[in-house]
Amino acid sequence: MQRRHRAGPSTVKAHTQVSDRHRVRRIRATVVGLAAAAAIATPAIAQSLAPAPNNPGYRWAAGPIKNLVAHFGWPARDTANLGRLATRRELARGLAELMNARGQTPPASLVRPPDISANDPDATAISWVSTTRLLGSPGAGFNPAGPVSTRTAEVAIVRVFGLGAEVHALDTLHTANGTRLVVPPAFGQEVLTAELGLRYNYPSRYDNLESGPTAPMRLANLAGMVNAAVTMPSWRLGSVNEFTTIVLPNMTANQMTVVESALAEVGMPYVWGGTSPNPQTLFGARVAGGFDCSGLVWWAFKLSGASAAKGLGRDIRGRTADAMAWEHAAQKVPLSRVKVGDLVFFGPAGPHSRRGSISHVAISLGNGWIVQSTGSRGGVTVTHLAGYWDSAVAWARRPATMRVGTTVAVVMTTPASPPKSTPSLVPGQSGSGAAPPPAP
Repeated sequence: MQRRHRAGPSTVKAHTQVSDRHRVRRIRATVVGLAAAAAIATPAIAQSLAPAPNNPGYRWAAGPIKNLVAHFGWPARDTANLGRLATRRELARGLAELMNARGQTPPASLVRPPDISANDPDATAISWVSTTRLLGSPGAGFNPAGPVSTRTAEVAIVRVFGLGAEVHALDTLHTANGTRLVVPPAFGQEVLTAELGLRYNYPSRYDNLESGPTAPMRLANLAGMVNAAVTMPSWRLGSVNEFTTIVLPNMTANQMTVVESALAEVGMPYVWGGTSPNPQTLFGARVAGGFDCSGLVWWAFKLSGASAAKGLGRDIRGRTADAMAWEHAAQKVPLSRVKVGDLVFFGPAGPHSRRGSISHVAISLGNGWIVQSTGSRGGVTVTHLAGYWDSAVAWARRPATMRVGTTVAVVMTTPASPPKSTPSLVPGQSGSGAAPPPAP
């Protein structure tokens, strides 16, 4: 069920269990409007819906921030008002705590930003992150009260972890014949933070609190991310080393279109019923852009611009994972023959799952990799299929448009060598660690 760090997937929000049959009735009414909105969809940008700072949905972060106060020097005053916007000061504080937890020490010569006084309680932390260019740059104004985005925090944390080789492999993702795939900014960091469990997935009743990677980050989310980072065991950090060798199979033009449409949404949150990277109205509520598992399939095959223009999802009729799994029986593919663009389904009895029980779907990238939106990762990410949810892997389906086509071959300039390490940030450390205990 689990391998090392990989938690079993949560394909619906934390407290919600609704059958596909009931769920599709609720979703069907929104599809027409979503399709119209998709026609003018912009790239995967996050827009904040400005929820109230005291929203009870933020209470989950009380535990993480109390742990930071008790063991990592976080000020006790920050345990209240968890829904307010996080600041650059607080991110600097969290990054310094993470570097301390990893046995790192500040450089001998710290450059204090001109807008930070010598007696500022966070002067050392802010000077540390700006001197090492984790956040800001030496000698420049720091703007400690300014907001930070989720992506800014993720990029900095991944750098502290010394995962340069993994980031490089993901950011230069290519096929066996050297064709580079188009991926969004900070793609590598978005994948790694999801796979390391640094994102929080809000229950469906609080989907309005979700936000994408470029939106201002809430204190609750920053505290949860920092707490998960400073308490991360070495085996879990080491488990993402598998990304250093990621290479995908050669693809047809249609396969490439679907794959790039899905990869473009990496970093977007898991939103129950979501089918768009843009703010959307679902079940009468306005929520952020984001996707549930089958919503990502719907977007990648049917709603994103290039896929819609080509009609790549014309034989995908069902909106839910279960509906997709049972239509067009002739398209069913055994797991041993899964190829790029196939839909991979999961159910409680694996290949023996019954109609009505398929609860998750992912898109195959080939070579054992999938792109999916799942609650266990907090949204859209790239995962290795082996060990993700072994007992539940049911079967695959190959849509008609994924069956034919000429392989794309684009000569790629040889990528620069990945960074070996970041000595000023992670002296004597790497991302690897001892093997974890056996999974239960």
